[in-house]
Amino acid sequence: LQELLAGYVGKDGVEIVLCTLDKSCVIAENKYLLYRSDKKGLLLADEKTYIPCEYEEIAQIHDDWIMVRQNKKWGWVDHQGRIMIPCSIDAATPFDEEGQATVLKFGLQFKINLRGEMIWL
Repeated sequence: LQELLAGYVGKDGVEIVLCTLDKSCVIAENKYLLYRSDKKGLLLADEKTYIPCEYEEIAQIHDDWIMVRQNKKWGWVDHQGRIMIPCSIDAATPFDEEGQATVLKFGLQFKINLRGEMIWL
């Protein structure tokens, strides 16, 4: 039997996501969580952005940055998929209105700024 795989084509008929997906689901208007093997990716149709299926988890998609987990560590990518803070954090909260997130790293809990720098209290 041939395995059926899914992909996405834009309104103009151009393939946006190659037919390599096991499945996908709508998570919000024009936002799709993509699955390939045991990895997840994201399609933000309004922004014409495709984040490849490279992550174990994807969270906080509504923020300017998207929390992603790779190799059991959390980090952030922007809506173009560029790494903003590398996946090196054991646990994290989303960034708050002040641009700070609480993280757990090296067994210590502390806050970081949008550059990934520790905030000294």
